[in-house]
Amino acid sequence: MKILYIVPIIVLLVFLYFLISKKRQTDVGNQLPKRFAQYNSIDSLNTIKSRKVQLSLLLESKRNIELFITSENNIIVSSFQGERENSFIKIGADGNVNDTLKLITRPEDIIFLKGFIIDKQTQQYYRWSFDGIGTPIKITAQNVDFNWDGERQGKQLVDIARHSKAVCVDYNFDRPVPQKKVGDGLHTIQAVSSYAIVTYIIGDECFQLYTSLDVHKYFSLSYLQEML
Repeated sequence: MKILYIVPIIVLLVFLYFLISKKRQTDVGNQLPKRFAQYNSIDSLNTIKSRKVQLSLLLESKRNIELFITSENNIIVSSFQGERENSFIKIGADGNVNDTLKLITRPEDIIFLKGFIIDKQTQQYYRWSFDGIGTPIKITAQNVDFNWDGERQGKQLVDIARHSKAVCVDYNFDRPVPQKKVGDGLHTIQAVSSYAIVTYIIGDECFQLYTSLDVHKYFSLSYLQEML
């Protein structure tokens, strides 16, 4: 019976310790030395001046801003400034904006994969981050009709894992069209099946493999997170 009384007390002490620790962290974060009192908060103004230095707001995004650095040390910034406005900015090593690209499509249809801009809706991609050309290129699709057997799909997934350094996996469902009942027989409906769409880059070309295999055997979740 004594244990029953001790357990709530321990839980209460842990809870109080958590609240006190959190309050201390908040207080420390809000307390700056007096010599910084004249500085403006970075979120308070669009333009902040400090002696000869001026800091101006570059962009705002309704979703998380993504970054990629090219081999030429250009920073590619991906942002979403509207419901269907996808903006990409190229910032040079000198800090100047060298180029911009805007795509009008749903944000969820865009994949920003190692600098490649992929539009899942139109099945096109852009090499703009590397060559500055804003013309879309058709993605090479593989096994769209699911006419590859399991062995061929498996070999292709192994090849992708070995040679591609940029992989993204999406999932979709195949919902068969209901068929009319014929005669007095039972009306059977094919079950809904799922499949994966593996988008990957080899060299400067983009491919999409449609597969019914379990892709987690080839690409773990941690591996796919590192790609984005």
